[in-house]
Amino acid sequence: MMVFKSLRFLYRGLKAQYRDQKIEIQLLTKHLKSNQTVLDIGANKGSYLPSLSRAVPHGQVYAFEPQPSLAAYLTRICKVTQLTNVTVEPFACSDIASERTLYVPGDKETSPGASLESIVTASKHTTSVLVQSITLDEYFANKDYDIGAMKLDVEGHEFKVLQGSLNIIKQYTPLIICECEQRHQTDKTVSEIVNFVSSLHYRGFLITRKKLLPISEFDPVIHQRQVGERYWDQPDYFNNFVFFPNLEVH
Repeated sequence: MMVFKSLRFLYRGLKAQYRDQKIEIQLLTKHLKSNQTVLDIGANKGSYLPSLSRAVPHGQVYAFEPQPSLAAYLTRICKVTQLTNVTVEPFACSDIASERTLYVPGDKETSPGASLESIVTASKHTTSVLVQSITLDEYFANKDYDIGAMKLDVEGHEFKVLQGSLNIIKQYTPLIICECEQRHQTDKTVSEIVNFVSSLHYRGFLITRKKLLPISEFDPVIHQRQVGERYWDQPDYFNNFVFFPNLEVH
């Protein structure tokens, strides 16, 4: 059974690398140095982890996944597949450290749509799970790692994760890849969030299938059009952004 799970995990990583998250992974691996640290915030089933592990053979990968069974799965599967530089932490990243409710869509223990934001799952049957939240600033306060990149997929909790990461962002100026969708937001718009990151001396782009579109050209009415069933799966719907430190020439 574990052999099958290992093969499925590695296959998922290959699909991410060569199809589903091809551009995102290319941006990350091109930017990272072999001895740097990279953060996978909202790792879910670990699609990015094989590529990130290979990108920093002399560095570290920290995968944060608050869904308990998924965190346990990632810990086991990384050990079996010998991703020895990957550390899995069963925490939700946020702007405060506390016990929080994680809303998981459906009856199962895991879902790619799990969120600390109840609005994300408001129209669905959910399972509530108590989890521990942390701030990345506190987590890395006494660690001397060169953080080269951060990938965020936190279903509407992006701004609070960023608020809890300001110190490491200012200290290390990592490349930031962030999924951000208006349908998941409560008190912020996508434009407000991406402009906030840009204000930290970053150049932001929307990742489309053909090119990187400057943040100034992002229009949620066009690029995140909420029309039709499962509109988020349509080929003209884009929800991932990349932010380059200003000193870096793209």
